Amino acid sequence: MSLHQYVERHLGLIYWWPRNILKHLIIGPPTYLTTMTLIRFFYGKGVPCEIAVQLFQACNDRAEFYLAHHFPYYYTTWQNWEDATHVGIYFNMHVYKHVYINSSRKKLKLSTT
Repeated sequence: MSLHQYVERHLGLIYWWPRNILKHLIIGPPTYLTTMTLIRFFYGKGVPCEIAVQLFQACNDRAEFYLAHHFPYYYTTWQNWEDATHVGIYFNMHVYKHVYINSSRKKLKLSTT
């Protein structure tokens, strides 16, 4: 299975992804803020960290090494913050709203904004 097929199984067809995610992933030059938007989106949607990093690096030639290291850092940090609230916000395509990432992935609680 290709990387693209794997990610579409998690997130649905690429045609339905939010435009800002596609822009940050493929077109725009990556910055800390755009990379954080991608990290929150992939983490919130349950895309494994390794797959998210591979997609980030495969889709954008300008994805620098130090930016890719933010993925495992935030994934690990958020997974270990069991009692933290509102550790991030991302667009949930199933409810078509921005939702908070609360607590750890093990006990993911979504609350709409």
